[in-house]
Amino acid sequence: MSGEDNQLARLSNLIDKAQEVLATYYVTSRVLGGPNLDTQLAAGWRTQALYALDQLIGQNNTYYENFRSNTEHYDQRGSVKAGLGILESLKADIEAGYMQSYRQQLSAEFLVDLFDQAEHLLGNGFHLAAASVAGAALENGLREMAVRSGIKLRKREDLSTLAGKLADKEIISRQAQKEVAAMADVRNPADHGELEKINPANVDWMVKNANSFLSRHAT
Repeated sequence: MSGEDNQLARLSNLIDKAQEVLATYYVTSRVLGGPNLDTQLAAGWRTQALYALDQLIGQNNTYYENFRSNTEHYDQRGSVKAGLGILESLKADIEAGYMQSYRQQLSAEFLVDLFDQAEHLLGNGFHLAAASVAGAALENGLREMAVRSGIKLRKREDLSTLAGKLADKEIISRQAQKEVAAMADVRNPADHGELEKINPANVDWMVKNANSFLSRHAT
C-alpha cells in the first residue's frame, strides 16, 4: 500500500467512525445545546481525527484548523456532521491529487538540501562525509515513509530496520529492501570513521542511488 493509499484508508476509517458516532444520536430533554450523542465514542473519534490530520497535513493547514474549531462541541450532532464533511472534502482532494502533506513538503525540502550537500562533498573528494550525509538523507526519507504509512517506530531505527518494516508492510519490495541494505553497507563505515573501508566508487554509487531510491519510492 502506498503512502497516499494509507492516507485515504485512514480518512475512510475516520469517516466511517463519524457515521458510527452519528448513529448514536438521541433526542434529549436537556436544555438546547446539551449532549445528544455518545460522548465517549465522539471524544475518541475527534481525538483520533486530530492526531491523524496533524500527521497527514500539519496543524497550520486550513483543513486541520477548520476541523478543530468546528468539532469543539463533539457531543453535538451538528459538530460531528461538520467534521465529517471536512474529512470527506479532504479525502476527495487527496484522491484528485490536490493535496501534499505539509510534513512531506518540509521533508522534501530538507532532503534536497542534504543531497546537495552530499554531492558537493563528493565533488570535493570528501567521500566519507558524503556517505554519512547521503545516509542521513536516506534514513530521514525512509522514516517519513514509515510515519506516513502508520508504521510504529522505536526512538532508534537504522536503515536496515526501517527498510525491513517498510517491506513487511509491502510499502517497498524485498528487492528494494536489499538495495537499502547495500547502501547501509556503505553508510555504516562512514558513520564510524572507518576510512579504510570506504571505496570512492561505492560512495559515488550510494549517493546517487539513495537520491534515486527516494524519488522512486517516497513520492
